[in-house]
Amino acid sequence: DVPDELDDLLNEPDKLVDILALGEDDEYYVKFDDGSEDWSLPVALSNLLNGRNGTRRGNQGIAGVSNISLGFDENYAVKFTDGGIKSWSDIPGYSEKFDKVLGKVGVKYVELGVRNDFVIIG
Repeated sequence: DVPDELDDLLNEPDKLVDILALGEDDEYYVKFDDGSEDWSLPVALSNLLNGRNGTRRGNQGIAGVSNISLGFDENYAVKFTDGGIKSWSDIPGYSEKFDKVLGKVGVKYVELGVRNDFVIIG
């Protein structure tokens, strides 16, 4: 089931979804085509987004979210509009694979799945 708060947001007639990510339990992130965002996320990821949003209020040149993946057990990957990426995962082998792709060609996309599944595209 979609969390009630998210369901209410998605049913607003004047809002079109640009980015949507669903995590475990009631975790979600949604960004609308007008640039507004809403989320219910683990503390570390919420703090990361809140920090960037706080910085963006005075400086619209700070990058926004262009993609986000929510994995199991608070794992996440966020790509920003400036090409930067922040991620955290305790999946075995994830960090080594991420660093390898980052060093060779750069990370373009990360998708985190259930339990220990992940895809890193360079």
